Amino acid sequence: MIAVVEEVEGFRVKLRRPSGMSWTAERTRLRPATVYEHRQFRALAALQRLRQKGLACPDGPDAGTGRLSPGPAV
Repeated sequence: MIAVVEEVEGFRVKLRRPSGMSWTAERTRLRPATVYEHRQFRALAALQRLRQKGLACPDGPDAGTGRLSPGPAV
């Protein structure tokens, strides 16, 4: 799972995803991200920023066009 290292605590590291999920793992279980994973992480971070602004991802006729539709009216 793609994440950013927040803190190193001996042999354990604290990891965080753009969505806010965080956990700890053993340092030996980590590996550097691939180029594909870097792009994926940046895309996930951008999606999370849009979601926090209140925009929803398109899932209707505009799906796949890159256009965003406004979220539900509150």
